[in-house]
Amino acid sequence: MADEDFDLLYGGQQDVTLVSAAAGPTSRAELEARVHALENELESTVTERDELKEKLSQVEEQNTALKRNISCLYKTAKLEIKRWKEQALQQDQQPPKHAKLLPK
Repeated sequence: MADEDFDLLYGGQQDVTLVSAAAGPTSRAELEARVHALENELESTVTERDELKEKLSQVEEQNTALKRNISCLYKTAKLEIKRWKEQALQQDQQPPKHAKLLPK
């Protein structure tokens, strides 16, 4: 098979293994060993996927909690700034305490 034909058929994938008919049949034991190895690989991949899903769930929960905390902090800060401004306005509108002590 020419390289151009191979690229057209397999989209340039380098990991495709071609087995020629002249190589002869593979033994049953070799095929069973390969199936067993693939089943083990699948099992470990599924386990890893499940662990990653659990970790993702935990990270999403943390993210939600952090967003809620940031929102609460922001609202608290806004209210505190408003309170400080109102307090400053009240102090500006009141005559200074030392003014009472001065003779008129």
